[in-house]
Amino acid sequence: MRAARIHGHKDIRIDTLPEPECRPGAVKIRPAFTGICGSDIHAFFVPQFSWVFKTHPLTGEAPPFALGHELAGVVAEVGEDVKNIHVGDRVVINPVLSDGECGACKRGEPNCCVQIGFIGLNGGGGGLSDAMVIDAGRVFRLPDTVDTDIGALVEPLSVAWHGISLSTLISPHTCALVIGGGPIGCAVILSLRAKGVTNISVSEPSASRREMAASLGAAQVLNPQECSVSEILLKQGSGDGVDVVFDCAGVPASMDLSCAAVRSRGEIVNLALWAGPIQFDPNALQGKEASWRPSMCYTSEDIQEVIEALGQKRMDPRPMITRKIKLENVVAEGFEVLHQVGGEHCKILIDLQEV
Repeated sequence: MRAARIHGHKDIRIDTLPEPECRPGAVKIRPAFTGICGSDIHAFFVPQFSWVFKTHPLTGEAPPFALGHELAGVVAEVGEDVKNIHVGDRVVINPVLSDGECGACKRGEPNCCVQIGFIGLNGGGGGLSDAMVIDAGRVFRLPDTVDTDIGALVEPLSVAWHGISLSTLISPHTCALVIGGGPIGCAVILSLRAKGVTNISVSEPSASRREMAASLGAAQVLNPQECSVSEILLKQGSGDGVDVVFDCAGVPASMDLSCAAVRSRGEIVNLALWAGPIQFDPNALQGKEASWRPSMCYTSEDIQEVIEALGQKRMDPRPMITRKIKLENVVAEGFEVLHQVGGEHCKILIDLQEV
C-alpha cells in the first residue's frame, strides 16, 4: 500500500508498505479523504515541534510513520468481537491517544491526558495511507446524509465544538468574536451558528479568509490592519465588549485583541496552537474579571455531536474544502501551499481514491 510517511524535518516520502493486518477488537479502514491539519504543517516545517520525532510512549513509535488524523473512509475488514461496525460502513475516527491511568483520564478527561498523543501524528497508523487498523472504540459511523469528504472535516469541527462547549456564555444572544479565519476559525463560525449564535464578528487580515468567513455566516468581518477591531466591538453588544472571544490565531496580537475586546466577566477561549511563549499582562483581564482558558482538542462526545449536527444539516462546511489532490502531490500541492502566509485555501483534502 501507499503511505505518506514523515521521516524527519521537511521530509515526507510516499513509501510502499505491506498492509496492516486486522486484529481482534479493531477494524481496517481504507481512508477515502484525509485533511492536512495545522499540527501536521507544524511538524513538517517548525523545528520546535521536534517532539513529533521522538518515540511516543503510547505507540512505541518514532518516525517514519504515516501522517493524517483528519480522515473519513470505508471499513474494509472487521476483527473478532466487533459488533456495531460492519464492512462497508463509512466512518471517521477519534485519533486522540490517552493512557487511561492518569488523573485526567480517571476524571473522564482523556483529551488532557499527561501522555496525550495522536494517531497519525505519533504513529499508530495514519490517514495518509491506503489502509490503517484502529480499535473499534475509536470509530464513528457517518449517517447517509453526510458525504464522505465532509466526514474528513469532523475532526477540525470537533476542535471548534469542544472549545465552544467550554464557554458558559453561549446562547442565541451571545456576542462573539473569532480571531483568525483559518480552518479552525471557520469551524468555530459554523459551530457557533449550529448552536444558535448569529452575532459573530471575525478579525482576519487575509482578504480570501475574510470572504470565506462571511460566506459561512459571520455577521461582521474586520481587517485588523485597516481598523481598530477592539474599538468597533466596544461599541456593540453590551457596550463594553463582546461576551466571548475565540482565539484561533495564536500570536501576540491576538492575545492583545482578546483582552481588549472582551467585556467584564467575559470569556476568552484559546483554540490556537502557539509556536512558543509570549509576554502577557494579567492586568489586562484583572479589572474586568474576565477569564482566559485554553481548549485542548475534543472528546468522543464532541465528535458524536458534530456528526449529529452535520446529519441534521445544522451546518454546512463544504465551502471549507477548497481543493482535492492526489497522495503523490501531498507536499507540493498540500503542505507547501497551506504553509503560505495569507493563502487562498482553507482545507485541502487528499483523495486516496484517486490513484
